Amino acid sequence: MALEKTLSPARLSDQLLRVIAIICVILIHFLAMFHDSPFVSSSPYQLVAVSLDQLSRLSVPLFVALSGYGLSQKYLKTEFRWSEFLTRRVLKLLPLYIVWSIFYYVALRVVPGWTPTWETTSLPVQLLLGQADYQMYFVPMIFQLYLLFPFLFQLRRRWPLPTLIVFGCIQVVMFFFFQNRQLMFGNFLVTDQVQYLFCGTWIFYFVLGMCLPRLHRMLKSSAFLTSVLIAVTLAGGYWIINNALSNINQGMNPLYALRFTRYVVLFYASASIVLLSWLAMKVRRLPFVIQQIGTHSYGLYLAHTFLLRVIFSIGILR
Repeated sequence: MALEKTLSPARLSDQLLRVIAIICVILIHFLAMFHDSPFVSSSPYQLVAVSLDQLSRLSVPLFVALSGYGLSQKYLKTEFRWSEFLTRRVLKLLPLYIVWSIFYYVALRVVPGWTPTWETTSLPVQLLLGQADYQMYFVPMIFQLYLLFPFLFQLRRRWPLPTLIVFGCIQVVMFFFFQNRQLMFGNFLVTDQVQYLFCGTWIFYFVLGMCLPRLHRMLKSSAFLTSVLIAVTLAGGYWIINNALSNINQGMNPLYALRFTRYVVLFYASASIVLLSWLAMKVRRLPFVIQQIGTHSYGLYLAHTFLLRVIFSIGILR
């Protein structure tokens, strides 16, 4: 029997969404590696580059939402035990994370032309804070959310929609402060990489993932809601592109104009997650290659910046 015929619709949906997320992550970092930035106003490719980057900003939010969804579905049917829960998370994520962190720590110091992402020279600090390379923040960040999961899970079980709304409001307020740096207290959470490491930056997406089954039932019961969601997602895509273009062309550093921690990204990514997860649930078959990419998306996430560096270093792209 073909592999794709043995998987449940939920598993096929999960794999497809992970493929979308990892492609978006790679695309963001691919565009950022060109020597001559394609994002600046003087570039003939600015509109294309900004559009691709901004539409891909659903990537990490989608990964986080899938984590919340998977855990909540598992523990709706299984008794939660702290020791079992943490052991499974540690064994699933940490070994590969440690291997790749050590690899980046060495490679970025010995390969000519490659430079460390962070100034710190301490490997233990880089492991703890996800600083071996710029995408590695995801692992310590997701572990912070894992520690909060029992509390969030109980809130979701008792008050699902109020919980979603409350954390949505919290996220909007937080992103408002992120976008108005003069309102921040000292240097706390000022840089984008520190914001990404902080689980509070992503917590709404985690809760959103936990609430997806209920939202899907609402969409199933109303074609009108589905149409509204499609319209909102398209509007969000248009808004996020124009917001980034406007900020860049007014002189803002593209790094800040494109980053995840903006409420326009929150709006677009949230709508996209609900819509894509709803559509993905209708998938019944996937090509074997797509299934394998989805299955190994975590490894690809950790490894892709090394592969991109190799491609750009040998002169295939500049």
